Amino acid sequence: MVEIVSDDSPKTSGIGIYSSNGLIAIRIIYFGENFSLQEVHGMVFTAIKKRLPLLEYTDSLRWIHGENDGFPGITIDMHGNSLIVMVYSDSLSVYSRYVSRVLNYYLEKKFSVKAKNILLKIPRRIGKENLPHSKENLKLLKGTLQNNTLLHYRNLEYNINLQSQKGGTYDDLRNLRDFIITNQKLFQGKKVLNLFSNNGLTSVVIERTGAKSIYSLEDSETSIQTHLKNLTDSTRKKHIVKKLDLFKNLSKYLEELNEFFDVILIDPPSLTSNAKDVTKAKLIYSR
Repeated sequence: MVEIVSDDSPKTSGIGIYSSNGLIAIRIIYFGENFSLQEVHGMVFTAIKKRLPLLEYTDSLRWIHGENDGFPGITIDMHGNSLIVMVYSDSLSVYSRYVSRVLNYYLEKKFSVKAKNILLKIPRRIGKENLPHSKENLKLLKGTLQNNTLLHYRNLEYNINLQSQKGGTYDDLRNLRDFIITNQKLFQGKKVLNLFSNNGLTSVVIERTGAKSIYSLEDSETSIQTHLKNLTDSTRKKHIVKKLDLFKNLSKYLEELNEFFDVILIDPPSLTSNAKDVTKAKLIYSR
């Protein structure tokens, strides 16, 4: 940690964590003087209370949402009985472990939410740097190292791979899934095209609305296998799941398919981590 002091005053104006090899040199974790670990406890407790209502219908959610909750560079998701800690710099590894312990303590002691496993994950886009890791970029902090876990979303059970993108699933699409469920008539009897379908959870939610068929296109083989494993014999016939590089081959595939779709969903991945990538990303998206 580093102490932030301004040129105008000898007083401490904040506390940050320094990174010698990241895009961000210092992440500010506290503004002002007299920082203590009780500040961390307070921020964690506040974050928990904001998201407690989600437990009424799912056990897959983001408890700690980076800078939004005062923890820049750190996110902590829960999927089923596992907490997935993700950091965006190796400099945050020690601090993120402490935050995860505080989170786990309050979840269990104050709200009877027990996480059997806590896993630390490094996003692949920053490499493996100096953080201790397994070959899959996962490090066990508590419990057992699991590849898969079962999550619950409303009346749906879904098995996800914790080593896949975003620690298993994209919870930022939950509002879209909620919209689908509350507007089922938009999908009933319809042909749906789901681009960048990830692990197929959204496609299965669409299937539950009574859609006629769902075409799910995804480039990740791991995500496709997760999707296929969650289909049952009775519902499999509604799903067409295909591995495809959508940026390169989507137009050709749709021409050959020659199908009309009533509904198209698209949630492309982010292709920019800094300003230098913007031009390249625009070219790729334009395809």
